[in-house]
Amino acid sequence: MAGAGKFLQHALDRHWQLYRKRLQTCRQRADEDNIHKLRTGIRRLVSVIDLIRALAPCPALRKARKVLKAQLDRFDDLRDTQVMLLTIDAAIVELPELRDFHEHLRRRENRLLGRLEPEIAAFRTGNLRRKLKKSGRRANRRAADIDLAQAIPAVVDRVYADALERHAAIDDSHPATIHQLRIALKKLRYMLEAAPDQIPGLKPDLLERLQRYLTAMGDIQNAEVLASALAEFYRGAPPAPVADYFQRQHRQLMAEFIADRYEIFRFWRAAPYQAQPWQPDLAV
Repeated sequence: MAGAGKFLQHALDRHWQLYRKRLQTCRQRADEDNIHKLRTGIRRLVSVIDLIRALAPCPALRKARKVLKAQLDRFDDLRDTQVMLLTIDAAIVELPELRDFHEHLRRRENRLLGRLEPEIAAFRTGNLRRKLKKSGRRANRRAADIDLAQAIPAVVDRVYADALERHAAIDDSHPATIHQLRIALKKLRYMLEAAPDQIPGLKPDLLERLQRYLTAMGDIQNAEVLASALAEFYRGAPPAPVADYFQRQHRQLMAEFIADRYEIFRFWRAAPYQAQPWQPDLAV
């Protein structure tokens, strides 16, 4: 496919420009929405980098990916705090015992935002830009004759195979195993989003179903983080109504996910020689 190299170079440049735009916006105003958009922009740029690394390896891409992942990690504590605040906001009328914890989270959010603003301003992009431009040109040359309609599904096959291994290892008594599956499926989702036109028959509703599955797992992870934060704040003994409320919520989230866990088999083919689940002869 003569245009494969140009496609990859263009995809890398497009996601780089989106990342730069969102970083600039975040530097002007580091609020919850702008930080969320920047995190998403970083993840999508990393997914394109992973795709190119699989098709046209380049050492500079590994270094660029490491820089971006380090940036992404800087937002973890703030993201967790803001998600907990949303949960507590929804429960505080029923559970006034949470008011002190709510205030604690507000102070923590403000402290983290204050710390992140100068860190975001200090993100250096010049060297990153040079690495990505060099890698884009190299991908253009090395991938010029690749048939993307075959090569990209083959890359997705490997990502999905990893997800299936993690799915088989799920133990509902160890929610960390669900989190590991979520990490693998996030990679699948962003990779599908990076090149949807190169996957024959891919329907938008697949990405929507995949996102719902990811959200269900994310809700469980959020509940785990909240339980840990509550235990720390209340020194291992949250008020009984608070503990009961969130334990019930956690059990419900787990039950709902376990009931739908096999939805994963409708996202992609189980082996390269098989048809895709959305093709007519295998449609569910």
